[in-house]
Amino acid sequence: MTASSGRRTALRRVFKLDFLTRFLTLVMMKATVTSNGRITIPLPIRRQLKLHAGTVLEFDERADCLKATKAVDPERMRAVIGIGKEELATRTTLEWLEELRGPAGLPPRPRGKSPCKN
Repeated sequence: MTASSGRRTALRRVFKLDFLTRFLTLVMMKATVTSNGRITIPLPIRRQLKLHAGTVLEFDERADCLKATKAVDPERMRAVIGIGKEELATRTTLEWLEELRGPAGLPPRPRGKSPCKN
């Protein structure tokens, strides 16, 4: 066995171990409860759910598993109700959606028989 083949074998082992570690981390993440009852939510989950410092979570104790949802602030929700009322009054729903999403092109109709005619 040469030195270069020994290095390749070692690199393969490291790659397999690194890949396996990353795969298992993505599939199943763990957190430990501290003596104060605190846990650290893994970073990939915080990023995916857009959880930032100060985000309030509500826990459902009736669930079979640990279930937390972002708490909704009723005052913030009430503050945005009706802000587009004047702008929406002069436009149709399709006009409003086109402004928000941009124009949507329909796929071309197939030539030949019409699907509505017998």
